[in-house]
Amino acid sequence: MKPNRPIGILFNKKPDARTFAPDPALPVADKYVGIEIEAENIKIRNEDLAARLNYWDVVTDGSLRNFGTEFVSAKLRGLDIRNALAELSTLFSTLGVEPTYSDRTSVHIHVDSRFLTQDHLRTLVLHYLMLEPFLFQYVGQNRENNSYCIPYYKNNRGIRNLSKLFTPKFSFQDVADVAYGGAKYEAMNVKSLTEKGSIEFRLHPGTHDATKIYNWIKVILTLFRLSKETSEADFYTWLYRKDYKGYLQEVTQYFPLSDNINLNVCEYLAQQSLAKLLCYANTTRDAMQESGAHWPRASGTTPTTTPIISEGDF
Repeated sequence: MKPNRPIGILFNKKPDARTFAPDPALPVADKYVGIEIEAENIKIRNEDLAARLNYWDVVTDGSLRNFGTEFVSAKLRGLDIRNALAELSTLFSTLGVEPTYSDRTSVHIHVDSRFLTQDHLRTLVLHYLMLEPFLFQYVGQNRENNSYCIPYYKNNRGIRNLSKLFTPKFSFQDVADVAYGGAKYEAMNVKSLTEKGSIEFRLHPGTHDATKIYNWIKVILTLFRLSKETSEADFYTWLYRKDYKGYLQEVTQYFPLSDNINLNVCEYLAQQSLAKLLCYANTTRDAMQESGAHWPRASGTTPTTTPIISEGDF
């Protein structure tokens, strides 16, 4: 007898394999995420791959070369995240597929942001800008110089756009202006709010390593946990009372600090991003000077002089 298979496959209607079971290891248990994995050297037809996958769609991506393919997950939460990642790894192993990951490939994580309030969004932005230089060093592979995931610390236009969330006359409509004013290839892509109701994180290099991607998702979800558990006032209090390493130890419960990461560089770049954000938002030098005056010094080999940010840096 031939093996039984779900009949929905005959009509191109995949069964919904999601269990919606909780995963207590995640920082946020009920948050939907979407995973996009770009790979090259996939020499099997998209249709044949998709027929074997329950959690993923398989599409062609014009930015890839050499048999480039993108694997796009269903909306996932809880244990379904692990199940989906395991399913893809198993498929590659079973079929003997050996994807290659050039600098054109990456892993994109979409996080459902439809229930974020404007206050949560502001706090998320602050924590992200504080962490962004560290996160780029964490993922490695020179991603900060990749044109498909531009850091805000190299993106004055993006910082100016985000600053609309922090102006004294900020209104709910400004959230829409910021989202529509975002750019797809920014490392934290807020433009995705207008298309998918998500915020997209594009920092991670290409891989299908289930452990790496799962740990990265925990990092991203930590930002959303922080956005709900801490206020904007809490962020500044934290910032003023702790050095950069102390801040990281508080918020990075789900990934270790590494001796290979230069915290002094991370601190300086984060300082510039936040100072620019406040300067653009307030259109005065006061906020910029305030940021420089209160910024805590990282421990260890921190320079004795605080980097000066001048108007010419903007």
